[in-house]
Formats: sequence, structure tokens, C-alpha cells
Amino acid sequence: MSPADDSYLLIDLGGQAFALPMGSVREVLPLPVLDRQPPWPKILAGMINLRGQAMPVLDLGLLLNAGADRETTDLYAHIVRVVGRGGAQLGLLVDRVTDAQMPADGFKPAEPDESPNGAALGHLRFGERLVPLLAPDRLLLLEEAARIEEITAALADRRQAVSEGRS
Repeated sequence: MSPADDSYLLIDLGGQAFALPMGSVREVLPLPVLDRQPPWPKILAGMINLRGQAMPVLDLGLLLNAGADRETTDLYAHIVRVVGRGGAQLGLLVDRVTDAQMPADGFKPAEPDESPNGAALGHLRFGERLVPLLAPDRLLLLEEAARIEEITAALADRRQAVSEGRS
């Protein structure tokens, strides 16, 4: 089975289209207020409380150098919750979710210089349009993933301490 046979969520980052495999997408959320601390890595847009659990939200446009460094977010911005490296739940801040597509018309594997930040597996063809296919498990370097896991664990510990009255 080729990547062209799957279904995809199409997103927009800075006016450029990207695709995420639907198998890794868990849900699309409206953009809430993000909690963000100054010492956190710049790619970490913030954290949200998702059903009692802290979930990191990555600024996908910043991570892929697609779009401007945002001071404000667009009215139509969303968080796409995906399964990343090692099964970690990640939120991806995107400018827009534009469409859900069934199988693509074709797939072309990415050359190393064609992959934004090394995260694209290749390009899907939808009619005349080529769209980079992102692999959620390739979005972060191991060091970045470890740092974000550390921040998420610290927030979970803090939440537990507060709920037990140890703060």
C-alpha cells in the first residue's frame, strides 16, 4: 500500500498547504488560550489542559519555517492533536485546517533538500497540486522531544501537587 492510498488532513501554514496522515490525527480543536512560559523553547507555542492532561502545542509554522513568527494568531487557527514520536500526544498550531482528502492521485518521495526540517516524507499529488506529506513522528529532534516531555511532566507534577494541596 502506498502513501497515496491513505486519507489526509490538509492544513495551511503561512499560505502553504501541507498534509497530515489521518491515521495520526486524533482531533481538530478550536484554539484556546495557550499557557506559555518565557524559558520554554520557541517552537513550543504553549500548553493546554486537554481533559485534565497537559498537552504541548507546537507552532508548526515556526518549526517548518513556513509562515511568519507570530505575535498573534488568526481567527481561523486550530490545534490538530496528533500522535508523535513514541506515541506522545502533541498539539500542532496551524493557521487553518482546509480539507480532508481521501486517496491522493500520486506520491513522490522527498529528496533531502525538499523536506521542510526533515519532516516531510514526500509530496502528494491532488490534481495539479503537490502537497508535502508531514510525518508527525519526524517533527521534533530527539533532544527537542525530550525537552518538551520534561516540561509536560513538570506541569503534570505541579498539577498533582496543587490538587493534593502541596503547593
